[in-house]
This record gives sequence, structure tokens and C-alpha cells, in this order.
Amino acid sequence: MKTIGLIKTKISNKLFAYMCKQLIYIGSFCLLFLISGTMPIQAQHRGGGHHAGHHYSIKGHQGSITQTRQSTRDVRSSQANISGNARSNVSLPARGTRMTAIPSGSIMRSYGGDRYAYNNGIFYRHHGNGFVVSEPPIGFRINFLPVGFFTFSLFNTPYYYYAGAYYQQYGSEYVVVQPPLGALVQSIPDGGQQLVIDGNTYYIVDGVQYQAIINDGTIWYKVIKIENQ
Repeated sequence: MKTIGLIKTKISNKLFAYMCKQLIYIGSFCLLFLISGTMPIQAQHRGGGHHAGHHYSIKGHQGSITQTRQSTRDVRSSQANISGNARSNVSLPARGTRMTAIPSGSIMRSYGGDRYAYNNGIFYRHHGNGFVVSEPPIGFRINFLPVGFFTFSLFNTPYYYYAGAYYQQYGSEYVVVQPPLGALVQSIPDGGQQLVIDGNTYYIVDGVQYQAIINDGTIWYKVIKIENQ
């Protein structure tokens, strides 16, 4: 009986030692797992802190952005359609640019006492021995819209836009008209005047005042005033 008791005691001690080793092994594995899992999270948190700093700085302007977007929605709600194949005016000549020669294929026409050359949405007014890039003369008629025009409807009235010129269709022709108040366009010509008032950016081009606003995450330009009106 004593021998049997001794055997049982030895087996229990061995079993207990084995279990302790297993627990130590499992504990070590869990500790390594937790450490390896924590490092990426900490790195991500550091990165998140950096982006969070930008997030807070953006939130500082969030009120003005939200207000601008609201005014954009109000204008767009009155625009039935906004479409077309608009493109950037980056490569187009700025207003007031003087040129000794005009592009080939330009249409020459006298209008309002001045001599104009027209070429794909750009108007060149005769000046001295050359030409100067000018504002579109109101009432000027063309047979075809320029390549890259942009079309929209404001208060159920369709308009066509390109490089600072607004057109309406009359019969088979397109006539340059006054910019409609509230219109939103994606680009305006270079060569105008830029103003910053109370944190808002404004542009004056061809006697038309535009306000830069955020529309669907991009900068658009809203017609807010027409001088001499």
C-alpha cells in the first residue's frame, strides 16, 4: 500500500510539474502575441494622431464650408441640368493678352464699332497693329459652340458656357448673353482681379463678380454681381 501511495504521489508531482510547464509556455505565447498585436496599433495610433491634427484644423473651417455648400445646393436646386464637356481654361490666353497675329481659321467680324476675330470661344479685338484678348461682346452671334463648352439650366433657362462667355440658342445660332446671377461654372478666364474679403475669395472678370465656393469637393465659381447693372 505504501508503494502504491508513493507511486501516486510521484505521478501527481510529475503531472503538476508538466501542467506548470504548459501553463508557463501558454502564458509566454500569449504575452508574445499581445506584444506583437500592440505594436501595429500603437504605430497606427501615432499616424492617426497626425491625421487627427489635420482633421481638427479642417473642422475649424467647417462652419464656413458647410454654409457655402448649403448655398451651393440652393443654386443647384434651381438648375435642372448641369452637363457638357467642360475642360480647364489653363491653356487659354488671359484677358488683355496682346497678340501680333491671331490663330489661323479665326472668323473676322465687325461688331459694335470694333473689329473682332473669333476662334473657338476666344474673342480677339483689333487694337493698334495687333489684337488683344477681350471679353465676349454681348449680342455676338456664332454658328457653332466652342469645343469644350459647358451647359446648365438656371430657372429652367438653358445656357452654354465657355471661357467666360455665356450663350443662349436662338434658332440655328448661339448668341453671347449677360451672365445670369447665381450661375455656377467650373472655370473662369485668367487675367481678372482677385479679392479676399472676410476670408472669402472673389474674382472680377469682364465686369462680372464671381465668388469661389466648394461644390462637391471642388472649387466652382458663382456669379454674384454684374457691374454697371
